[in-house]
Amino acid sequence: VAVVVEKPRLLTSVEVVTARSQSLTLELPSQGIVEAARTAMLAAEVAGRVVEVAPEFETGGVFAAGGLLVRLEDADYLAALAQARAALADAEAALATAQARAEQGEREWKKLGTGEPPSDLVLRKPQLASATARVQAAGAAVEKAERDLERTRIYAPFRCRIRAKQTELGSYLIPGAPVAEVASTTAHRVRLPLAVEDLAFLPDLDSGQTHEVTVFTEAAGRARSWQGRVIRTEGEVDRASRSIHLVAEIDAAEDDSLLQPGLFVKAGIRGITLDKVFRVSRAAFPRQDTLLLVDAQNRLRFQKVQVARQDGADLLVTAGLKDGDQICLTTLAAPVEGMEVRPLPASPSSSSTAGPAAP
Repeated sequence: VAVVVEKPRLLTSVEVVTARSQSLTLELPSQGIVEAARTAMLAAEVAGRVVEVAPEFETGGVFAAGGLLVRLEDADYLAALAQARAALADAEAALATAQARAEQGEREWKKLGTGEPPSDLVLRKPQLASATARVQAAGAAVEKAERDLERTRIYAPFRCRIRAKQTELGSYLIPGAPVAEVASTTAHRVRLPLAVEDLAFLPDLDSGQTHEVTVFTEAAGRARSWQGRVIRTEGEVDRASRSIHLVAEIDAAEDDSLLQPGLFVKAGIRGITLDKVFRVSRAAFPRQDTLLLVDAQNRLRFQKVQVARQDGADLLVTAGLKDGDQICLTTLAAPVEGMEVRPLPASPSSSSTAGPAAP
């Protein structure tokens, strides 16, 4: 009796991973150059010779807000202030005299007993108005002389570092002459380019919501990071790169010597949170928007999916998958719909981005 021996079918083995959805807060990558949040070009407001400079008045010198940088010779301004005060005293005396004469004229008019109201000339109203105006003008002259005297001292407008000094002891300055260029030291800004497509993953920039940013760099083999926030967008799409620039403000400690203008940093901008999203390795996609699934009968099935964006080596799938689907990770030369395969659990290194391996 002939014995028929059935040959075992040879099935292609494939690695599979079980799809598991998750909630994921996106971090949008960018990079930029650190800049000072505020810069200013200090200039003289009055003329005079520089008679004093602060010891720190050198490139790189740091000043507290209100710190004295430069003092100009003030003898002429002290004299002008004294003259203005003398003119104010004369004007006040003239006003007092005019007021007394007006009161005397009113009393004399009443003694005449005509019964008619006195005229403006009798009450010396024009003279009073003139004397009052002179007092006001003299008072304004005193205030101007005081301001001019104060302007002989040039102070730091905020905590700052000298980027470039433009004068020196003994120099003569005229109004508008540059004194120094300064930059703030406690707050920095970074222009962060972001692809227009990524704007959809940021909460509304005009809603007032805070957009957190982490900037980081590496120095001497050690990673350093700082926290910040997006304060505005420049409101224009770059025509060459098709990107929009966000401006982030980074707070730094006063003794932080690394976070300085000119430092190149990478950044992660906190985006929206996606619910029920699947993180799938790019290697699992035979085509741009298609995955290979293994069904309950161990047969291949092509599945169209919706990819939200790339995140590192993974793609984030928001539609077309459901929890429990078996995703084929093996690259096949010519996969066919309905082809029977032998599913094997994926190795931990290849399954980490999509979920635990299939049983």
